[in-house]
Amino acid sequence: MSNENRMVPAGAFDAILAEIAAERERQIAKGHTAEIDDALPPLELRHRARNRLTHKASRQELIEAAALLIAELQRIDRAKLVQSG
Repeated sequence: MSNENRMVPAGAFDAILAEIAAERERQIAKGHTAEIDDALPPLELRHRARNRLTHKASRQELIEAAALLIAELQRIDRAKLVQSG
């Protein structure tokens, strides 16, 4: 995407990604580690993210949902590593 088509100030995208990363780190510090995530039933993290995505979701709930989706992506990547290695 070219810079002239951006609707947000420069650096805003990076700031949002940093918020999502910080939320994921908060989740891990709270005990939601890779081991815990891997022990959850399939699709559980996706369901938890979807539960935060209502039409009235706050900005913080959207950040939390994005961090849960990151956790799911990390879980998928770990499973692929185990299968291939």
